[in-house]
Amino acid sequence: MSREFLLWHFFREAWKNIRAAPALTVVAILTIAVSLILVGFFAFLMFNANRVLDGIAEDLRVTVYLSPDATAEQIDALQLEIAERDEVAQVTYLTAEEDLARNVALLSPELLEGLDAGAIPGQPAIDVLLRPRQRTKEDFARISAWLEELSGTQQVQELYFGADKIRILFAIIDLIRLTGLIICAIVLAAAVFFTFSTIKLAVYARREEIEVLRLVGATDRFIKAPFFIEGALAGLSGAAVALVLVATIHTRLLAFVEEEHFLNLSLDLMPAGMVMWLFIGGVGLGVAGSWLSVGRYLRT
Repeated sequence: MSREFLLWHFFREAWKNIRAAPALTVVAILTIAVSLILVGFFAFLMFNANRVLDGIAEDLRVTVYLSPDATAEQIDALQLEIAERDEVAQVTYLTAEEDLARNVALLSPELLEGLDAGAIPGQPAIDVLLRPRQRTKEDFARISAWLEELSGTQQVQELYFGADKIRILFAIIDLIRLTGLIICAIVLAAAVFFTFSTIKLAVYARREEIEVLRLVGATDRFIKAPFFIEGALAGLSGAAVALVLVATIHTRLLAFVEEEHFLNLSLDLMPAGMVMWLFIGGVGLGVAGSWLSVGRYLRT
């Protein structure tokens, strides 16, 4: 038999299986579509959250407020010690007047009008700019341990490190990531299960025909091919449904934000590679369900 005839035969048998259980096939297609959308959504959320965190965490500063009785030699030695660390990009000494001017610049004119000049603090300090880089939880743990050690130095009165909120964000994102992984795993398992059930029903309906094919010498690959194609078609259909839904949500969401809130957001729910991911993921889920179902039957 020619390759073209075999392909035609496999697709015809796959279509016959789909027509035999249309309701279950539709459920499998919709489950695959929902699975792809959820996984894509969590991936999009994690990617953008990490990108925002990277942008925030790249520019971090530590302000080391010095004791009033710290000598010039002690300050110079402390500056040198801080500057030698790998995390540090720049060290700047601020006099009490310079620190006061910086604090005044941070306040709005409205607040300054109601404040007494003596209420704004200003004291000698060392401003430490950390080296810009992508940071992880381990980086923050290492920096925190160093700052705790630094705070015990005699000439240091107080430390200010405005990264506690970022560490909280890391914890929240870790929680979201874990929750997303669990939900995605459950939904993907459901998609494989429904595809498995669809193919299993088709295998059961054709069990006598499969036995005849075995008796006449048909290979397992020949028997499995229509079912694999059926799973792949279900996956492709699920991917197409997911693509239409995501495109619709993307268009409606941007229109709503622009028309109702007059905002022009560069929000892209369909980044480069999304279409490829949808179709590859859909086919993968469909074929996985088929492989589990047919493989289990042919082993019995």
